[in-house]
Amino acid sequence: MMLAYNFVYYYFTFKQQSMRKNYLLLCITLLVSAWWSMPVSADGLTLTPENATVQENFDGMWDVVAGEATLTMPTGWRIDRQMDAPRTVGSFENANTTVMYSGGISLASNASNGTWNFGSSSVPSDRAIGGLSTTVSGGTRCVSIMTQLTNNGATDIESLSISYDIEKYRNGDNPAGFIVQMYYSTDGTNWISAGSDFATSFSPDASTIGAEVVPISTTSVSNKVLKTVLAAGGNLYLAWNISVASGSSPNKAMGLALDNVSLTATYADPSSEKHYVYAEKATKWSNLYLYAQGSDEPFGVFPGQQAEGSVLVNGVEYKYFTFTQADSYALTFSDGTTANQFTGITANTNQDVYISVNPEGLQLISDPQTYTGYVDPSRPPFVASGIYLRGEVNSWGANSDWEFSNEGDGTYVLYDKTLTGAFKVADANWSSSCNYGSNGSAIMMDTPYSLVSGTDSNISTGSNSFQCG
Repeated sequence: MMLAYNFVYYYFTFKQQSMRKNYLLLCITLLVSAWWSMPVSADGLTLTPENATVQENFDGMWDVVAGEATLTMPTGWRIDRQMDAPRTVGSFENANTTVMYSGGISLASNASNGTWNFGSSSVPSDRAIGGLSTTVSGGTRCVSIMTQLTNNGATDIESLSISYDIEKYRNGDNPAGFIVQMYYSTDGTNWISAGSDFATSFSPDASTIGAEVVPISTTSVSNKVLKTVLAAGGNLYLAWNISVASGSSPNKAMGLALDNVSLTATYADPSSEKHYVYAEKATKWSNLYLYAQGSDEPFGVFPGQQAEGSVLVNGVEYKYFTFTQADSYALTFSDGTTANQFTGITANTNQDVYISVNPEGLQLISDPQTYTGYVDPSRPPFVASGIYLRGEVNSWGANSDWEFSNEGDGTYVLYDKTLTGAFKVADANWSSSCNYGSNGSAIMMDTPYSLVSGTDSNISTGSNSFQCG
C-alpha cells in the first residue's frame, strides 16, 4: 500500500460467489493516531422487578409558573447532534443534557438547525424532544435522543416492551424522506439498530414549512419487544436517531420529535420452563438455522428454525432461539445447506445456553458475561487502529466491531463483515486527517482503489453484497 498526502490505496480481493454477492479482504494503508473512547457516566433510569416500568413524556420541560419551555433534559436523558454525517449516533457520555431551542408553532423553512424542545399548539405544556438538520457548513446532520437503563434487580432482564410516539412539527420536502430509528448499546458508544419494528419512516412532503396546529402528525410505536440480556447491575443504552432516510444531504428537513416513551422490563423467571439458546454466529454464513432433537422427540424439534432475532451480551451479538420445555437436546446449526453445518453438541434447556458457532465448530460458552467473542487462532491478534469503516451498515458510527486491525507496516485489515450500501473510511471524529471517500469510480474486483481525502462523496457497493474475509 502507498500513502499520499490526499489519498490512500484501498485494496479489495474478491471471489465471485453469485451475481450479487462477493467475498473480499478489506485492507488499507494509512497513518493515523489511535482514538480511545471515554468511560460512560453512571446517570440513568433504574429498573427493578417491583418497578419494572419507566415512562417519560418530557412535559417536565415546561415551567408552569413562568409559562414557558425550559431547555434542560429530564434526569437520565441526553441529546446528541452530529455535524459530520446523517444516520450517526454519538456516545452517551458526550451527549448534551440541554437542548438548544424551543418552539414548534409555524416553524419557518429557515428555522435554526439543532436540538429542540417542541410544544403542542393546543396544550403548550405537552412537550416533545427532537431537532432539525441542515447542510449548512458546521450544521446539524442528525439528532439522537438517548437514555441509559440500569438493572437494579437481582436477576437478568430478558426483554423490554417499548412504546413511544414520533411527532412531526415541520414538513420537509427532502426527496429522500426522513426516518427515526431506535438503536441500542451495552456501552453507550457502539450502537446496533433495533430493526424495522423500531423504525418510523416519513415520505417527502410537498414543501418545507411549519404549521399553526402542531404536532402535524403523531405516529405511535406500541408494545414492541426488544430482546436483551441485561444482567443484574448492568447498563443498556437506547437512542432514537432522527435523520434523512438515505444519502448525505439532510436539508429541507422535517421537524421530528420523540414523546410518550414507556419501557417495561421482563425479568427472567428461574422457575419458568422457557429458556433460550443463544448462538454467536462467527461463521461467514448469511443464515443461521437450528435443528434440535430431544430424547422423546425422535423426529426432532426445531427442524430447521431460523433465529427469532439478535441480542447483545457483553458486547457480543448472538442469535437466539426459544425453548418452552426443558430437555436434553442434540443441537445442529446450519446455514440451510448440508454442506455448511456443525453438529455434535448436546445442551439441557432447563437453563439458558450460550454457544459459539464458528469455523472450528461448536463450543459452549460457560460465562457469557465475561466472554468477548470468537477469535480465529490463525489470524494475527487484533491491534486497535482508531480507523473505522463507517457507513450504512453501522449507521455511520465508529463501532468497535468495524475498526480496522493494525497488522503493521502500515497495513490495516477488516475481517468477517458483510458490507453493503454506502460507506467511508474515517476515524472516530471524522477528522480532516482521516476522512476518506470515493474517487468517483466504481469498486472493481482485484483492482486497487484510490480513496480521496476530505470528500463528501461516499463509496458505494451498488447492488452487490461483499463479505469481508
